[in-house]
Amino acid sequence: MIFVSSASLKNKNINKVLSNFKKNKILNVELSGGTKFNQKLEKIILKYNKHMNFTVHNYFPPPKKDFILNLGSIDEKNRQESLKLCKKALSICKKIKINKYAVHAPFLIDFTPNEAGKLIKKRKLSSKKKVIDQFIKSWKELKKVSGNVNLYLENNVLSYENFKNFEYKNPFLCTDYKSYLELRRKVDFKILLDFGHLFVSCKTLNKNFFKEAEKFTNLTDYFHISDNNGISD
Repeated sequence: MIFVSSASLKNKNINKVLSNFKKNKILNVELSGGTKFNQKLEKIILKYNKHMNFTVHNYFPPPKKDFILNLGSIDEKNRQESLKLCKKALSICKKIKINKYAVHAPFLIDFTPNEAGKLIKKRKLSSKKKVIDQFIKSWKELKKVSGNVNLYLENNVLSYENFKNFEYKNPFLCTDYKSYLELRRKVDFKILLDFGHLFVSCKTLNKNFFKEAEKFTNLTDYFHISDNNGISD
Protein backbone atom coordinates (compact mmCIF):
# COMPACT_ATOMS: atom_id res chain seq x y z
CA MET A 1 0.00 0.00 0.00
CA ILE A 2 1.33 3.48 -0.90
CA PHE A 3 0.97 6.32 1.63
CA VAL A 4 1.51 10.07 1.12
CA SER A 5 3.30 11.91 3.93
CA SER A 6 1.48 14.65 5.85
CA ALA A 7 4.79 16.55 5.61
CA SER A 8 4.35 16.87 1.84
CA LEU A 9 2.04 19.87 2.32
CA LYS A 10 3.25 23.20 3.70
CA ASN A 11 0.17 23.74 5.86
CA LYS A 12 1.00 23.30 9.56
CA ASN A 13 -2.58 22.56 10.64
CA ILE A 14 -3.19 18.79 10.68
CA ASN A 15 -6.96 19.21 10.29
CA LYS A 16 -6.50 21.29 7.11
CA VAL A 17 -3.86 18.87 5.78
CA LEU A 18 -6.18 15.88 6.20
CA SER A 19 -9.14 17.80 4.81
CA ASN A 20 -7.09 18.66 1.73
CA PHE A 21 -6.04 15.05 1.27
CA LYS A 22 -9.61 13.78 1.64
CA LYS A 23 -10.91 16.37 -0.83
CA ASN A 24 -8.34 15.19 -3.38
CA LYS A 25 -9.07 11.51 -2.66
CA ILE A 26 -5.67 10.84 -1.10
CA LEU A 27 -6.85 8.39 1.50
CA ASN A 28 -3.62 6.63 2.55
CA VAL A 29 -1.64 9.07 4.71
CA GLU A 30 1.55 8.78 6.71
CA LEU A 31 1.27 11.03 9.76
CA SER A 32 4.73 12.56 10.13
CA GLY A 33 6.53 15.82 10.95
CA GLY A 34 5.63 19.18 9.46
CA THR A 35 2.51 20.08 11.44
CA LYS A 36 2.15 21.91 14.74
CA PHE A 37 0.92 20.86 18.17
CA ASN A 38 -2.86 20.53 18.40
CA GLN A 39 -4.74 19.71 21.61
CA LYS A 40 -7.54 18.08 19.60
CA LEU A 41 -5.14 15.95 17.56
CA GLU A 42 -6.47 12.53 18.56
CA LYS A 43 -10.10 13.58 17.96
CA ILE A 44 -9.14 14.87 14.50
CA ILE A 45 -7.33 11.65 13.61
CA LEU A 46 -10.21 9.49 14.88
CA LYS A 47 -12.63 11.57 12.79
CA TYR A 48 -10.68 11.06 9.56
CA ASN A 49 -9.84 7.46 10.39
CA LYS A 50 -13.40 6.55 9.38
CA HIS A 51 -12.54 7.43 5.78
CA MET A 52 -8.74 7.16 5.57
CA ASN A 53 -5.90 4.73 6.26
CA PHE A 54 -3.04 5.99 8.42
CA THR A 55 0.46 5.06 9.40
CA VAL A 56 2.56 6.97 11.95
CA HIS A 57 6.19 7.95 11.50
CA ASN A 58 8.93 9.45 13.69
CA TYR A 59 8.13 13.03 14.82
CA PHE A 60 4.40 12.60 15.37
CA PRO A 61 2.38 13.67 17.28
CA PRO A 62 4.14 17.06 17.27
CA PRO A 63 5.02 18.33 20.79
CA LYS A 64 4.26 21.81 22.16
CA LYS A 65 7.94 22.76 21.92
CA ASP A 66 9.96 21.44 19.00
CA PHE A 67 13.12 19.42 19.60
CA ILE A 68 15.23 16.88 17.72
CA LEU A 69 14.11 13.35 18.52
CA ASN A 70 17.15 11.24 19.43
CA LEU A 71 16.63 7.92 21.22
CA GLY A 72 20.39 7.60 21.69
CA SER A 73 20.98 11.02 23.20
CA ILE A 74 23.44 11.10 26.10
CA ASP A 75 21.46 14.10 27.36
CA GLU A 76 19.01 12.19 29.54
CA LYS A 77 16.39 14.95 29.35
CA ASN A 78 16.38 14.79 25.56
CA ARG A 79 16.30 10.98 25.58
CA GLN A 80 13.29 11.01 27.90
CA GLU A 81 11.51 13.61 25.73
CA SER A 82 12.18 11.40 22.71
CA LEU A 83 10.79 8.35 24.50
CA LYS A 84 7.72 10.30 25.58
CA LEU A 85 6.94 11.32 22.00
CA CYS A 86 7.47 7.77 20.69
CA LYS A 87 5.18 6.35 23.36
CA LYS A 88 2.46 8.83 22.37
CA ALA A 89 2.91 7.73 18.76
CA LEU A 90 2.54 4.09 19.77
CA SER A 91 -0.60 4.95 21.74
CA ILE A 92 -2.14 6.47 18.60
CA CYS A 93 -1.10 3.43 16.56
CA LYS A 94 -2.91 1.14 18.98
CA LYS A 95 -6.07 3.26 19.04
CA ILE A 96 -6.47 3.24 15.28
CA LYS A 97 -5.02 -0.26 14.77
CA ILE A 98 -1.81 0.65 12.94
CA ASN A 99 0.73 -2.18 12.91
CA LYS A 100 3.89 -0.19 12.03
CA TYR A 101 5.76 2.67 13.68
CA ALA A 102 9.14 3.93 12.48
CA VAL A 103 11.59 6.29 14.14
CA HIS A 104 14.96 7.63 13.00
CA ALA A 105 18.20 5.91 13.99
CA PRO A 106 20.15 7.79 16.70
CA PHE A 107 22.72 10.58 16.30
CA LEU A 108 26.10 11.21 17.93
CA ILE A 109 25.07 14.84 18.43
CA ASP A 110 22.04 16.76 19.65
CA PHE A 111 21.21 19.71 17.42
CA THR A 112 18.42 22.26 17.05
CA PRO A 113 15.21 22.03 14.97
CA ASN A 114 16.44 25.00 12.90
CA GLU A 115 19.42 22.92 11.75
CA ALA A 116 17.38 19.92 10.62
CA GLY A 117 17.98 19.23 6.95
CA LYS A 118 20.64 21.96 6.78
CA LEU A 119 24.27 22.54 7.73
CA ILE A 120 24.62 21.50 11.36
CA LYS A 121 26.91 23.57 13.55
CA LYS A 122 30.05 21.65 14.43
CA ARG A 123 29.90 20.03 17.87
CA LYS A 124 31.88 17.44 19.76
CA LEU A 125 30.68 13.97 18.82
CA SER A 126 29.43 11.79 21.65
CA SER A 127 30.99 8.38 22.19
CA LYS A 128 29.41 5.89 19.78
CA LYS A 129 29.36 3.26 22.51
CA LYS A 130 27.52 5.58 24.92
CA VAL A 131 24.99 6.57 22.26
CA ILE A 132 24.33 2.93 21.34
CA ASP A 133 23.99 2.03 25.03
CA GLN A 134 21.44 4.83 25.46
CA PHE A 135 19.62 3.70 22.35
CA ILE A 136 19.48 0.09 23.59
CA LYS A 137 17.78 1.30 26.78
CA SER A 138 15.29 3.35 24.79
CA TRP A 139 14.54 0.54 22.34
CA LYS A 140 13.92 -1.97 25.12
CA GLU A 141 11.51 0.46 26.77
CA LEU A 142 9.60 1.00 23.51
CA LYS A 143 9.47 -2.74 22.86
CA LYS A 144 7.79 -3.24 26.25
CA VAL A 145 4.91 -0.92 25.33
CA SER A 146 4.67 -1.56 21.56
CA GLY A 147 2.21 -4.46 21.83
CA ASN A 148 1.15 -5.52 18.32
CA VAL A 149 2.85 -2.52 16.70
CA ASN A 150 6.00 -3.48 14.80
CA LEU A 151 8.91 -1.09 15.45
CA TYR A 152 11.12 0.07 12.58
CA LEU A 153 14.27 2.17 12.49
CA GLU A 154 14.84 4.56 9.58
CA ASN A 155 18.27 5.09 8.01
CA ASN A 156 19.71 8.57 8.53
CA VAL A 157 20.93 10.92 5.81
CA LEU A 158 24.54 12.16 5.70
CA SER A 159 25.10 15.11 3.39
CA TYR A 160 28.59 15.91 2.13
CA GLU A 161 28.20 19.39 3.63
CA ASN A 162 27.78 17.94 7.13
CA PHE A 163 30.39 15.22 6.58
CA LYS A 164 32.97 17.86 5.65
CA ASN A 165 31.91 20.14 8.51
CA PHE A 166 32.51 17.32 11.01
CA GLU A 167 35.99 16.72 9.56
CA TYR A 168 34.87 13.67 7.59
CA LYS A 169 33.48 11.90 10.64
CA ASN A 170 29.92 10.62 10.50
CA PRO A 171 27.73 12.19 13.25
CA PHE A 172 24.83 9.83 12.44
CA LEU A 173 24.27 6.11 12.90
CA CYS A 174 22.80 3.80 10.27
CA THR A 175 23.47 5.83 7.11
CA ASP A 176 24.62 2.93 4.89
CA TYR A 177 24.64 -0.87 4.92
CA LYS A 178 27.91 -1.18 6.84
CA SER A 179 26.75 1.15 9.63
CA TYR A 180 23.35 -0.60 9.63
CA LEU A 181 25.10 -3.93 10.33
CA GLU A 182 27.18 -2.31 13.07
CA LEU A 183 24.03 -1.17 14.89
CA ARG A 184 22.01 -4.30 14.06
CA ARG A 185 24.60 -6.50 15.80
CA LYS A 186 23.80 -4.65 19.03
CA VAL A 187 20.04 -4.10 18.66
CA ASP A 188 17.26 -6.20 17.11
CA PHE A 189 15.28 -3.91 14.79
CA LYS A 190 13.56 -3.84 11.40
CA ILE A 191 14.72 -1.23 8.90
CA LEU A 192 12.57 1.41 7.20
CA LEU A 193 14.58 2.14 4.06
CA ASP A 194 14.44 5.76 2.92
CA PHE A 195 15.77 5.76 -0.66
CA GLY A 196 16.26 9.55 -0.69
CA HIS A 197 18.36 9.41 2.47
CA LEU A 198 20.39 6.48 1.14
CA PHE A 199 21.06 8.20 -2.19
CA VAL A 200 22.57 11.26 -0.48
CA SER A 201 24.57 9.15 1.99
CA CYS A 202 25.97 6.99 -0.82
CA LYS A 203 27.08 10.07 -2.77
CA THR A 204 28.75 11.44 0.37
CA LEU A 205 30.47 8.17 1.29
CA ASN A 206 31.33 7.30 -2.33
CA LYS A 207 29.29 4.08 -2.30
CA ASN A 208 27.23 2.46 -5.05
CA PHE A 209 23.60 3.39 -4.37
CA PHE A 210 22.09 0.50 -6.33
CA LYS A 211 24.23 -2.13 -4.58
CA GLU A 212 23.48 -0.62 -1.17
CA ALA A 213 19.74 -0.40 -1.92
CA GLU A 214 19.64 -4.02 -3.09
CA LYS A 215 21.17 -5.23 0.18
CA PHE A 216 18.57 -3.29 2.17
CA THR A 217 15.49 -4.19 0.12
CA ASN A 218 15.87 -7.86 0.99
CA LEU A 219 15.55 -6.97 4.68
CA THR A 220 12.32 -4.99 4.83
CA ASP A 221 8.74 -4.41 3.70
CA TYR A 222 8.71 -0.69 4.56
CA PHE A 223 10.10 2.01 2.26
CA HIS A 224 10.17 5.78 1.86
CA ILE A 225 10.33 6.65 -1.83
CA SER A 226 11.51 10.07 -2.97
CA ASP A 227 14.12 11.58 -5.26
CA ASN A 228 16.77 14.29 -4.85
CA ASN A 229 19.99 15.60 -6.37
CA GLY A 230 22.27 13.51 -4.16
CA ILE A 231 23.44 16.62 -2.32
CA SER A 232 20.62 17.14 0.18
CA ASP A 233 17.27 15.49 0.87
